[in-house]
Amino acid sequence: MLKAIMSESKENVTEPVQVLLVATGENQKLQPVTNLVPPPLVPIANRPLLLYPLELLARQNQKQILVALHNQAGHIESYLGKGERWGVKLDYLLQRKALGNGGTVKQAASHVGDNLLLVVPSDTVIDFDVAELIAFHRAHGACLTALVSSHGAEGWAQVQVNASGQVGQVGDGEENGRSQYDTGLYLLSPEVIAHIPAGKHIDIYAQLIPHLLEKGLPVYAYESKRYWNPLLSFTAYQEFQTALLKNGSGSEAEGDVKPLLQPYWQRSRKMADGIWIGRNNVIHPDVRFQPPVVIGDNCYIGAGAQLGPTAVIGNNVVIAEEATIRETAVFNGTYVGQLVNLENRLVNKGQVVDINTGKAVHITDQFLVGRAFQTVSDTGFFQLLERATALVLMVGFSWLMVLISLLSYLFQQKALTKTTYYHADVQSSWQNSTFVPQPLTLWEFATTNRRGQSTKFGRWLAKWHLHRLPQLWNIFTGKLALVGVKPLTEEETRSVQEEWQQKRFERKAGFTGLWFVQPQDLGGIETILVADTYYTATHTWRLDLQILKQTGPAWWRLGWQKPPLTSLAS
Repeated sequence: MLKAIMSESKENVTEPVQVLLVATGENQKLQPVTNLVPPPLVPIANRPLLLYPLELLARQNQKQILVALHNQAGHIESYLGKGERWGVKLDYLLQRKALGNGGTVKQAASHVGDNLLLVVPSDTVIDFDVAELIAFHRAHGACLTALVSSHGAEGWAQVQVNASGQVGQVGDGEENGRSQYDTGLYLLSPEVIAHIPAGKHIDIYAQLIPHLLEKGLPVYAYESKRYWNPLLSFTAYQEFQTALLKNGSGSEAEGDVKPLLQPYWQRSRKMADGIWIGRNNVIHPDVRFQPPVVIGDNCYIGAGAQLGPTAVIGNNVVIAEEATIRETAVFNGTYVGQLVNLENRLVNKGQVVDINTGKAVHITDQFLVGRAFQTVSDTGFFQLLERATALVLMVGFSWLMVLISLLSYLFQQKALTKTTYYHADVQSSWQNSTFVPQPLTLWEFATTNRRGQSTKFGRWLAKWHLHRLPQLWNIFTGKLALVGVKPLTEEETRSVQEEWQQKRFERKAGFTGLWFVQPQDLGGIETILVADTYYTATHTWRLDLQILKQTGPAWWRLGWQKPPLTSLAS
């Protein structure tokens, strides 16, 4: 049972150490969910798992964090970025082959210097106090201190600890003291790194600690009375998620510390005790709630739907009329059909996992459970508003477009042209469960003459992005979105190789977007793909409005930028 759940740390200033957040995804827990979602990004109570240790570290003045990545590294790096959203600075260690947490420590050697090294797993929930751990480590003169607990899961790693806290051996039994569970969190003195061979797969528990004990070096265990959960099963997953929701709702729960849920959803509104609703949602008045319930952003909940208890609805989710969601988490971008009843399940697109047994099935009938492409901002009203905006812009810029047409014909003997870009057809991709880029033909002002030669006037149009003004007609006809991901050239399409990059195809190509308004002097197509993927994952109509506001200043900045950059849409 819970002793504490992610307690708020003291606001004292903790001695900075070098923090290593291990997000390599080597331990394939919670399969088959983690076949589709990297283990550190598995959502619990609508937040990626690795955010719990990340924010806990930030609250304890640990602002410089190394993140080790291996499995599906692009997904994790594109989500975390540089860490500004959490008030930390993130640097990354990329691994071509799995090194284990010990091998990862060796890889981080150049970053450690004379500092202590705190190794934190990202796929385990651990509530800990850095200051207490450092004080214990220094007081006992330890070379390595393991955070341990008297409570743990069957089959989990254990160490034998004597009365003074020194580790006698690894494994279970009582020959060398009390048996304690190893949480996977360690504090190391810098001299320990010399005992780790470079480039080898080394596990701290199974290999490094026995080696240090054999050498007679002091290894200690600091027993934590706080909450930890190794998340070895879906029932453990649900236990932590339920504890968070019930504590956040003010329900009574065991434990000395009861953190509130609200600080973790600063953008959500608390509609009632135990009910939090995000932004940009359409929820029918007949929907019935039974707390605790959390709903993300940009969702549609149909008439007669029943949510709760313990219902977690992600972002961009569509729940059709009279569906029932109990003791269930519905991941981002999922569609739940009419009259579908989900209880004790994890649902990710077409994948449905029984929490009690861990068995999974894949639903092929997309009218029951599947991928949700139509979100609130894709509905008829928003599409009509988008087309009306395009019409207003065409009328407003008609004088400029006529002038450019005349000058283009005068200097190039050619005014308009059709340019072929590439983008996936969202609806057909949904049907086939794949994303295959298809030709997307858009109207533009010509930037070359009839012989295909570049002209000075054409280069000027491209520099100021004025050659794309006729694309407003494509918005009006529904072929292009006003705000969306970048239409790619054939050459740029070849750069879309990884699964996380293909997520961009879940949104329509747009006249402007995050790819256009962000600084474009670094990164090339890789930066654009990261921006598009982030936009797809976080899309709301408020984000679209913010991007529209930034488009004018971005256009002006790009026009005056020297030396001129290649157009992002040509």
